[in-house]
Amino acid sequence: MKRITFLHWIICPYCMQAKKAMKELMAENSSYSEVSVEWIDTMIHPTKPGEFEHYYVPAMFVEGEKYMKDTPVKTMKVAKRI
Repeated sequence: MKRITFLHWIICPYCMQAKKAMKELMAENSSYSEVSVEWIDTMIHPTKPGEFEHYYVPAMFVEGEKYMKDTPVKTMKVAKRI
């Protein structure tokens, strides 16, 4: 199964929507619950330079490769394609 890393801020409304969308996806389809999702709050745990190149949150990385950055509506559409 692919490893997903989600970068977010706890105070970001878009990040909260993205987290909710991911939970809904997992509830809709049991195969999504097998996916390993690591949530990293970059305000509390800043990433090291070069580890995850990003300027905006939420940002999703699949197996370390940037997959998307944008609003949760697009996040949900993208997540369904993984």
